[in-house]
Amino acid sequence: MDIIDGAYLRKQNIGKVKNINLFEGDRFSNLSTKMSNVLNSQKITPKTEVWQGSEAQAALRENVKQLREKVKNANTGFDYAAIKDLITGYLIDVARQQDDLTDYTDTLLKTISDSDMPQIVSLRNYAPYIGQEKVVAGANDSVPLIEETLPQVKPIEIKIKAFGHKNSLRDLVFNPFYSVERLMESVARITVDNKNKDCIGKIVSATYNAAHSQAADTTGANFDLKLYNTIKKAIKKGLTLFHPLYTKQMLGNMHHDVYLLVNPVDLYDIQPVIDGSLERLSGVNQLVGRLPITGIIPYAGGLQDGLVWGKEVLSFPGVPQGTAFAVIKTDLGGFNLVKRELTLEQGVGETLQLSTEERAWYRIGETFLDWLIASTIKITLPTA
Repeated sequence: MDIIDGAYLRKQNIGKVKNINLFEGDRFSNLSTKMSNVLNSQKITPKTEVWQGSEAQAALRENVKQLREKVKNANTGFDYAAIKDLITGYLIDVARQQDDLTDYTDTLLKTISDSDMPQIVSLRNYAPYIGQEKVVAGANDSVPLIEETLPQVKPIEIKIKAFGHKNSLRDLVFNPFYSVERLMESVARITVDNKNKDCIGKIVSATYNAAHSQAADTTGANFDLKLYNTIKKAIKKGLTLFHPLYTKQMLGNMHHDVYLLVNPVDLYDIQPVIDGSLERLSGVNQLVGRLPITGIIPYAGGLQDGLVWGKEVLSFPGVPQGTAFAVIKTDLGGFNLVKRELTLEQGVGETLQLSTEERAWYRIGETFLDWLIASTIKITLPTA
């Protein structure tokens, strides 16, 4: 049974090709455009588990430094090719730093990328086609056709999700800690936090009725057996739920994976119990084999959860201690619709505000979790 944490995801990431694209236009025009114009495009393939501090990152940052000097050279004027390469370099650095952190989006959701996605989309256009084969005579009879649409229309509004930074003259003169590299690290942290909030945050913040809840077991002879029985009951309960799209199809009869979201403190109690370790104990008067769980996701909250931003305390919710969630993932579960991966608008500052550079980071898309949440059981764990 896999523990799906940062180390696991970094190993899985090696060798996966990533497309880094720089698009023409700003965040507003890119929201509604139906035909994309790519200004610069690069494919990168992670070769090491960790990017931060690697030889490849050092080489990229040296190249970025040279491009910054080239762009700032007033004697030669603006070099638009250098500007495109500079911004693409920033995007590569941030994308790889996100890999160093723990983004669970692709673990729990099906990601659909389409740079020409309209502002209002329907899952009918992106869900798998449905069909079957039948025996045909082969002469003058029709073959059964593939259905290209789902039974239900699910319109989803694509949104701009953005944040920015203004590099002030004061920073350059009085702030010895300011650096572009630290800014890139912060951009990666902010982005991963919000991606997880769009995914796990929605799951743990949802309201669950009795049909989607599992109380702590009280019949086990000890804490470990109560814990085992609780989680086993939750999984069985989840597998007997019906998919919202197909009300006569139980989740257990569909192709599925089971993920358990837990608080990292509870992980140490849960992992050995559900992985079959109780079989090695004497005096256990029940079957306690390994439970059919694809992976355990320990997540207590975002990297910035609880930090103060201005007058606001940031909230990137995770799994509270004493609670777990059994998520039944199917082909028609959660969706991550992506029109633009994280990209960057960069411009010169404003003289009256003494800013030298201004940047706006943004991504365009939306997550749809209605069907995934409807396939989730909230679990109250027993107390020791």
